[in-house]
Amino acid sequence: MPVSTFGNWLNLSKPQPLSGPEHIINEATKRNFTFARMWKGRPKKALRGGEYITERVKLVARNSFRTYEPGEIRTPGRSNTISILKYNWAFYESDGTYTHQEVEFNGNGDQLVAFKNFRESLMQDLITDHANGFEGIFWKRPDATTMEAQTNNPKPEAFSFLAYIVEDADGTNGYLPPGWSANQTTLANIVPNDYEAWRNVVKTYDHTDPYGSSGIFQALDAAFQDIDFDNIPNYQRYGESDDLQRLFIFTNGNGRSIYQEGLREGNDQFRAGPQDPAYGRPVFMGVPIDRCSELDTNLLNETGSGYTDTPYTTGQPRYFLVNGHHLYPVGHENHFFERVGPIDGGATQRDIDAMFMESRIQNVCTSRRRQAVVRPANRT
Repeated sequence: MPVSTFGNWLNLSKPQPLSGPEHIINEATKRNFTFARMWKGRPKKALRGGEYITERVKLVARNSFRTYEPGEIRTPGRSNTISILKYNWAFYESDGTYTHQEVEFNGNGDQLVAFKNFRESLMQDLITDHANGFEGIFWKRPDATTMEAQTNNPKPEAFSFLAYIVEDADGTNGYLPPGWSANQTTLANIVPNDYEAWRNVVKTYDHTDPYGSSGIFQALDAAFQDIDFDNIPNYQRYGESDDLQRLFIFTNGNGRSIYQEGLREGNDQFRAGPQDPAYGRPVFMGVPIDRCSELDTNLLNETGSGYTDTPYTTGQPRYFLVNGHHLYPVGHENHFFERVGPIDGGATQRDIDAMFMESRIQNVCTSRRRQAVVRPANRT
């Protein structure tokens, strides 16, 4: 075929995509999305305003129960058992720009398909970056200067789950994350050292014998017992509902594999009998063991004296038991995955428009004693 003829054929022919114009294959997303699990099946928590997010919590009992004699002189005291949880709003956005020329080049005549792909690509960028960013929030290393400090300098960040669920219960700053300094004593405005009820459960296992008598299964069982609470009989409105129906167990890929291996070892002994050796949906007490890929790579390893700036050591995974009734994300009603724009670039960039996606959120915990972590007893 002559070159000129081939060139004409190339110009006149059209590409044939495998999928429709509204679909663009997205291989830029993270592997797992914790927030999808946290929001599934629960009412969305959405607030309309307020400089801060607050909640009242009773962390100590009044302890006024006693015997009495009819007619005795009494000295009743005032109730002063309420503590105030306090959280900053955290502001997040993703962005993208395009030129007017790009729209014109992709939007004329029979190039409608290309224009649709272009438009969808812009939205896909915004949503993908936003969703990926959200996942990073949940498992970020805690930092008191951006999470706890009630200031706008530095910019506030949402509390990560790891701020509420800590590995150590002793030391100078017991029950607080390593990202808190020695003189930073509060978490969500409350001092955990002052209130036993404002501390999460910590259980340990022997990582050298993970399926033995002091192994992972026993540690998980102990954690379950400590986060399981009954409500007040006949007066449920004055207590907290805890059927553990919104309990999640998160670990990294190594933790899921080790747990699955333990199931394989006991395959002929478990109540369900022999199963698929892959154990594609491993559970404990009916709760799925979910892999969180952020826990594979984030520099979260601890040895008792702070972070080691490395991921969790292979063979020493953590298992986070998250009670979604009491630890969950809160979004602003009018600012959650909200598209803003297009906004023109003004006189200096008159042919450029910008689009944003913005959210105002916070991860709120109303009960730390219903959260738990299972970790190796000897960490390296």
